[in-house]
Amino acid sequence: MKPTAQAVGTKSIKIQPRRGEKEQIDSQSQFPMIGVNSSLPPRSNSVKIATMAANDIPVVGDGFRADIMAGLRKLRLFSEVYELGHVALVYDLDEHREVSRQDADDLETGKRLAEQAAANYLRRLDGTALPRVEWAMNAQARNRLGQ
Repeated sequence: MKPTAQAVGTKSIKIQPRRGEKEQIDSQSQFPMIGVNSSLPPRSNSVKIATMAANDIPVVGDGFRADIMAGLRKLRLFSEVYELGHVALVYDLDEHREVSRQDADDLETGKRLAEQAAANYLRRLDGTALPRVEWAMNAQARNRLGQ
């Protein structure tokens, strides 16, 4: 018997497993998975991509980060490669929240965008200026490049 799906108007779709297959629930998505071997541990895409890529090609997770202290405010800036391209991110460590997230063309543009967003945030928050930013490779990039 093949899986059957029925949909009428706005009613939900019910997929039934084939005879002999158990219906399993994926622990990450809570959706039923039919005939899937769940004994294997899930692997992230970044690990798969990193093992296939050459050392000079940036992969998901590679990038730079900078920790800055402006007045009493602690910020962490990121410029990283992610699944859809490059991202510039500013995170406020005191408030435990993301301040700014912008798409970038490359890692250098991401650094510049993160610095601009941090400067605007600090100026708007309490009028302090952005101190000198020293960027360093994040841990994944250092480990992959062996530095």
